[in-house]
Amino acid sequence: MTIRPNNVNYIFTPYNPHNNCSGTYIAKILEPSDSTCTLSGNYSTVHATTSGSGMACAAGEVKDVWFSVIKPLGVTNVRVTTAPGTCQVLGGTTVEVRASCAGASLGCSTTGSTYPTFGEVDIARPCAAETLYVRVTGDGEAAGKFRICVIDNGGGSFNGNTCSAPTYICSFTL
Repeated sequence: MTIRPNNVNYIFTPYNPHNNCSGTYIAKILEPSDSTCTLSGNYSTVHATTSGSGMACAAGEVKDVWFSVIKPLGVTNVRVTTAPGTCQVLGGTTVEVRASCAGASLGCSTTGSTYPTFGEVDIARPCAAETLYVRVTGDGEAAGKFRICVIDNGGGSFNGNTCSAPTYICSFTL
């Protein structure tokens, strides 16, 4: 026989505060401030659910967490880097950047230069201030922890040789 106080059943529903792109629980705002990557947080894909479609560079990855990034006026090249967490570490991540929650991918990566199995993506954007949305999944839909940083990447890997790799000019003096 089970006795319940006041005849109340309690149901625990797992929760991840970074699970939704839009709405009340949008993730912590990360601001590009300089060119030094200082990894923050010990974020988790535990209890992440799908937002719908797969990632642009990893179609099977759908259990995601989201971050918003405020890109200040004049910043034209942004780098998002993910890295291993400090405990219950993921084996790797995929990272994707969008201009809106439902918008097209601006950049997507499953590998990085410092952490080869963790996504790192560079994107070139116009000079205007804007909010970007960063989507992260654990490789193979794994659950675990990771860290993230967003920096102003200066010139980045964009050299102005093609339309897809522009060099934006934020001001022009005659």
